[in-house]
This record gives sequence, C-alpha cells and structure tokens, in this order.
Amino acid sequence: MWDVTFINTQTGLPKTIYGVISIVAETGDKTEQFSPLTLVHEKARLRGYSFTVFTANDDPFSLGTNWIPESADGD
Repeated sequence: MWDVTFINTQTGLPKTIYGVISIVAETGDKTEQFSPLTLVHEKARLRGYSFTVFTANDDPFSLGTNWIPESADGD
C-alpha cells in the first residue's frame, strides 16, 4: 500500500492519504484509473482533474480540482 500526498493549488498545503490502493481521476467526461506510483508520474497533465482516492481501511476520499498529486511512498 502507498501513502500519497496531494498539494492544494490554492493554499499550498499538503494532504497525505495513507494506505492508498488506487485513484480515479476525472475531468468532464474523461475518467482514468491510476496506481499511486503511476499517478505521480502523470501529475503534470492532471491539473484540473478531481480525484477519488481508494484506501484499504476507509471510505474513499474525494479531492476537488484544486488538488494535484505530489508524491507517493510505499511498496
């Protein structure tokens, strides 16, 4: 499992979500699913997307379009 950190583009504040399994990114009518590691490699093109983050232990987290993926740590 992975710990994924997102950055709020308006405030610059980070939010780390622990135990991430997968992430769904959406914009308009386009939806893509990513592994945590792939998401970070694609971060440059994902500005303006909203994210649903699936974890092993909790309900999914929803992050709006003002968040971008910053880093992923895990195995």
